[in-house]
Amino acid sequence: MIIVKFWKNLNHSGTIAVGVIGLIGILVATAGVITRFVLKVSIAWSDELLRTIFLWGYFVGVALCYEEGGIMRLELLEDSLKKRGYDKALNILKVVCASINSAFFAVSTYFVYVICMQHFARGTTSGTSSTPAWVLPASYGIGCILITILAARDLIRAVCAFCGKHDAASEE
Repeated sequence: MIIVKFWKNLNHSGTIAVGVIGLIGILVATAGVITRFVLKVSIAWSDELLRTIFLWGYFVGVALCYEEGGIMRLELLEDSLKKRGYDKALNILKVVCASINSAFFAVSTYFVYVICMQHFARGTTSGTSSTPAWVLPASYGIGCILITILAARDLIRAVCAFCGKHDAASEE
């Protein structure tokens, strides 16, 4: 029950974070337009900040979509297996998909970590606003970490379902 509450709180916090990121993006874009076209003054950092905000919101949002099952998956095959009553085949498919997701996003997290550490160690910054160069790839890394955790959770659920130790309460 504690784990279910944790996931609900994480999902709620992520949803709020994406909403705040979106609001900040709207405010920055509006300020950039007003200063550029009304005041005839360009804010050099607004475009880079907007790009950074967009990427962070996007990758956190992707993790939220994954958590809610909103990302493309083998739904047609899953529905067909459910409809025909092939529960073992469906469980095998879920184990395979969760394994692939766990492995892919864990490896992606590692490579993003390496890239971010290289930028951090060198002190690399972006060209226009002197933002640390690790900030943009870190957004993808955070999304990968979240999806890796969620995929590992899905893998545990799928293995438990395959072994017959499935608890319906853990799905809620």
